[in-house]
Amino acid sequence: MFTKIKCLAALACAATSAIALPAAAQGLPVDETNVLVIIDVTGSMVVDSGPVTPGGDPQSRLEVGRLSALDWLVNNTSTFPSPEFAVWEFSRETTDASEPNFRTLRDFTTVKTQAIAAVGAATQTPDVTPLAGTMCDAVERLKTYENGKTMVDPGTGATRAVRIARRIFLVTDGLENATLGTNECWGQQATTNTVYPNYDFGSWQWKVLNKLKTGNANTPSSAPFEYILDVEHILNSFITSLDPAAQARDAAFNEGLGSQFQAGLIPYSTVEDDVNLLRGLATQSGGVYTQLAPDPQGVVSFKIAGDADDSGCVDLDDYDIFVSVYGSQVSMSVPATIQADFNHDGWVDDDDYMLLIQHWDEGC
Repeated sequence: MFTKIKCLAALACAATSAIALPAAAQGLPVDETNVLVIIDVTGSMVVDSGPVTPGGDPQSRLEVGRLSALDWLVNNTSTFPSPEFAVWEFSRETTDASEPNFRTLRDFTTVKTQAIAAVGAATQTPDVTPLAGTMCDAVERLKTYENGKTMVDPGTGATRAVRIARRIFLVTDGLENATLGTNECWGQQATTNTVYPNYDFGSWQWKVLNKLKTGNANTPSSAPFEYILDVEHILNSFITSLDPAAQARDAAFNEGLGSQFQAGLIPYSTVEDDVNLLRGLATQSGGVYTQLAPDPQGVVSFKIAGDADDSGCVDLDDYDIFVSVYGSQVSMSVPATIQADFNHDGWVDDDDYMLLIQHWDEGC
């Protein structure tokens, strides 16, 4: 059962996306793609999200997030022009300004399997969530990496700047609560203008929006985004309401804050509208916004079981991938084993074959 919601526009959903170009490369072909994968490892990510296959063991939000990130890296990045990948995990333990918001699991590499292995190494912490600060840090890293790089244009023979698509792939359950005042994206919670893209001047939401658009948290612009954001948003149930008040209430319950919200301990202004913000940033920047949540049977599915290549159709292509690694233990250095482990038990075996047969021709 396919229970992932992918949105490419505020009111529309689709299963795939094209590479969006940063403002500097509008209408021109991209030469390279720099992708920074960011995994939320804060305390709330330890909460059980649900099994990823019917009858399976419950998986934590972090485990679901890791699986979805692995699937995206293996299946959804092959068309990126000359890609390089880096992987971070983020959380914050203290208010010490010398402590970074993130930890680099793998700096930029052209070897995708190294990035895949880094995603698998993301480690759960009991810490809090510097979401805004991490977003600012990520843009800054992308902005400075290969800045000023040039190439000889194959058509004209002239030297020109390399056109780079800079992309962030974010896995999180949201709820900013720990960015320090020393970070460029620090700001108070928006309380008056709280609906994307209209946020209070100086709020952290306003700053994150500006940072993704222009590379500067305090510089707003009506121009296209210079940075692309993809979001895998992990919740307890799907949120589709566009009504801000209802959405804030639902977000509170889905993030485990329902009792505090009802008691008035957490007012509307501090239950930031994560869905509205993250969906708006992703869809408007040219990325994909995805909600991962249990379906009515409690299963969290980020793809059809048996759909090894994430094409939306279980067919001979998936069978060929399965057969090529049948009997193997999952290895982060062999992407096909990740693709064919449909029940995510660490082996490609008869149980996976049964899922392949059960879902044969689904989505085709």
